[in-house]
Amino acid sequence: MLESLAVHAIHRGIDQFTADVLASNDPMFKVFADAGFETHQHLEADVIELHIPLNGLEGLIEKMAQREQVAESSSIRRFFEPASIAVIGSRRDDRTARQLVTDVATRGWTGPLWLVGHTTADTTVATGVASLELCPEPPGLAITTVPPKT
Repeated sequence: MLESLAVHAIHRGIDQFTADVLASNDPMFKVFADAGFETHQHLEADVIELHIPLNGLEGLIEKMAQREQVAESSSIRRFFEPASIAVIGSRRDDRTARQLVTDVATRGWTGPLWLVGHTTADTTVATGVASLELCPEPPGLAITTVPPKT
């Protein structure tokens, strides 16, 4: 958020932030340092006045890009690396759901795998549960299958 504020400030002709920070507030100093801001400090009593020039923000922009990449990777990691999978079939004789469960398991999946909508999985690779709410934990990935039209 601090980086976004700096970008907006620059676009409005502001070339410096000033912040009064208690000398004992190490977490706030870390915020400025982690954001890539160069600071100039002036101590007065137990308050440090920080002057943060907004010119030459190459380091800031690079850190913003790094954080954005980490955030994007984290946001999709659960999709590509789920802790558990629930395959939701539309009816008990849903061969599409059963085939998908078998395919997932035979391709090396070792985490929890539930076949939802089936009280018995009729397979050694998945646990059958009647509804999504009955899974022992919220699934990391839920896949809904629809059998082909007959």
